Amino acid sequence: MSNQVDIYSGTAGMYIYSPFLAFIFQPLTALPERAAAIVWLLLSASIILTASLIAARKMTESWRLWQKETDPSIPWLISAAALLFSFAKIRSDFILGQTDCLIIAGLIGVLWWMDRHPALAGIAAGATANVKYLALIFVPYFLIKRNYRAAIASIVSFLFFFTLPALEVGLRSIKTYAIDALAVLSRVAGERELISLTTTGRSDKPIVNSITWDHSVSLTSSILRVTRSRGVSDFIGASLIFVLFVAVVMAIVLIARRKGLNLFQPVTAKTASSRPGAGTIEWAALIVLALVFGPQTTARHMIFLILVYTVAMAIVLAQKRRGPQIVLIVSMVATAIALSLPFRETGSHPSLMALKSIGTASWGALVLILSIVWIGSRTLATDPPKDGFAVANH
Repeated sequence: MSNQVDIYSGTAGMYIYSPFLAFIFQPLTALPERAAAIVWLLLSASIILTASLIAARKMTESWRLWQKETDPSIPWLISAAALLFSFAKIRSDFILGQTDCLIIAGLIGVLWWMDRHPALAGIAAGATANVKYLALIFVPYFLIKRNYRAAIASIVSFLFFFTLPALEVGLRSIKTYAIDALAVLSRVAGERELISLTTTGRSDKPIVNSITWDHSVSLTSSILRVTRSRGVSDFIGASLIFVLFVAVVMAIVLIARRKGLNLFQPVTAKTASSRPGAGTIEWAALIVLALVFGPQTTARHMIFLILVYTVAMAIVLAQKRRGPQIVLIVSMVATAIALSLPFRETGSHPSLMALKSIGTASWGALVLILSIVWIGSRTLATDPPKDGFAVANH
């Protein structure tokens, strides 16, 4: 972009992101490559640490841990635990110089503002979607919650940041980039080019990995790998994925409802102030759903579970009974282990590769979020909010 060259021709045609990402990274091109890598590494580490602390502080407030312990080290404890469980993925992110720290920061912004400042939450979601499109899952969520300001702000923000590079490259290039971005998404989702790149005046096509890519640990990829290997049509495979998705969402809703917690319901003055912890459960569930059912989720992308771990750790500290605490801790440990498959230190053992191929990491993430919903709703049911805290939080 800084050299006025088509960004979708960069890295041998493998650039698949919004032009906004190339736009904001241009200052690093003024540095030698090694220096730029070091600067970005330091920035990434700072962003992840700061974001995890902000998330931990939000969890401390939402789950009223200040009332149980006046020790200000609680957010640090939650943050440290989440970082520890995600250590392998953070290390991988640093080695590869990835941009996942920006998505983590954006998702924290959505959580921080979605109750108090819906428009800002929407702006955060739209900006984050320009780094990775999975953040767009919050648009239907805002609509379900009847948080229309946040939904509109998300769409407007996404379009604004997508077209912002037009200040430098012009509207014609932005139109080309939009067509190419749609082509990338269509090829990722269905491996068929629904948008023709020939309309851009170029015959080259983006290089996009198959939805059945062996590096993807999502259930979407895992199911299609199995169905295609057995000669089953993609329609049947897509139907199975849809049924599983609906079943997971229904399980989340029904498990919470059994404890009197109505998740994914429109916000009212009463629900917004009485049980702030419910919003953190919904937020964590959306992150897990986006990862588990995404078309291409590698083990590295599971770094976003660092945010889910903060919710789980807050519930562990808020829960008074030892049994549920153990269940949550075991779920976090099991998920972290599943994400490490097939264990580089032991070599590519066939059985471990098979476990990775069937999406063990995603199944672990589902078990973790269902445990969070079950124990979190149980914690809220057995520890009803006090009026004074509800008013203060509102």
